[in-house]
Amino acid sequence: MTAWTSNWGATSSTTIGVFYFGTQVGAGSVTFNNARIISLFNGKFYVSGANLGLYHFDGKPHPGDTFTQDIAYDAAANGGPGGCDFAVSPDGNTIYVADGRNWNSTVAKSTGGIQKWENIGGFGATPTRVLKPDPNSNAGALYLTVDFSQANPVIYANTIGASQNSLVRIVDDGSNSGAGTAIVLATAGPNQQLRGIRFGPAFPAPVLSGNLPGAGSTSVTVSWSSVSNVIYRLDYKDSLTAAVWTPLSTNTATGPTASFVDTSSPAPAIRFYRVVMP
Repeated sequence: MTAWTSNWGATSSTTIGVFYFGTQVGAGSVTFNNARIISLFNGKFYVSGANLGLYHFDGKPHPGDTFTQDIAYDAAANGGPGGCDFAVSPDGNTIYVADGRNWNSTVAKSTGGIQKWENIGGFGATPTRVLKPDPNSNAGALYLTVDFSQANPVIYANTIGASQNSLVRIVDDGSNSGAGTAIVLATAGPNQQLRGIRFGPAFPAPVLSGNLPGAGSTSVTVSWSSVSNVIYRLDYKDSLTAAVWTPLSTNTATGPTASFVDTSSPAPAIRFYRVVMP
C-alpha cells in the first residue's frame, strides 16, 4: 500500500506540500503555498498549488524526487482561492483547472472559472480559454471532473459560494462560455456546500433472460442480471416496428438478479422486452 496526502496552509512552508507516508516529497524543487489536489493521470502523479501552478512527477513520487511544472497560475490570489481541482485528457495535452476566483470574459491565468490549458509546443503562459461555470453569476469553481469520451469534452463542476453553490454541466464547444451557458444540475441547500466531484464506477449492462409460459399460461417471467440498490425499468414492445417502448415496471434491485412477472391479458402472441437504468 502507498499513501500520499496534500496539506493546506499559509504560514509554515515546511509543513505544506505533498507527503509520502509522512515524509514530504518534492520539497527541494518547489515550496508550496496551499497544496490542494493530488491525482494520478496517465501514469503521472499531479499536484496543484492554489496560486502557484500544476506540477507532476513521472511515475510515483518518493522522498528526494522533484516536480516538473506544467502550468503556472497567477501568483496573486486576486480576492479568491485560486486554482484547485483539475483533469488531464488521455493524451495529456489538455488540462482543465477549476479556479475559485471570479469569472470574467478576459482569458488570463488570473481569471476564475474553468481554465482550459492546451499543450501546443508547451502549455504556454495563459489558458486557451476560460469557461463560465455558473449561468446565474460570475462565481468561479473549485472541483471538477471531465468526460473526454465525447466529441466535445463535458465538464462537471462545483461552483464556489459563500452560503450555497451548485453542481453544473458545461460542454466545451469552443466558445469562451462553453455552449453559451452552463446547465445547473443541483444546488446545495441552506448552510450546505457541494465539495468534490468524481465519476462513479460504471455498472455492467443488464443481461436479459426469460421463462416462456407453459400451456394455458398467460404470464411470462422476465429476469435480468442486476446490481443491488440500482433502479431498473422494464420496457416492452409487441412489434419491433413500434415507434416507442412502453414502460412495464420500475424497481430497485435487491441482489444479483431481478425479475418481473408479466401477466398481461390477453397475452400477446409476440412480445419484446428491454431493461434500462433510468
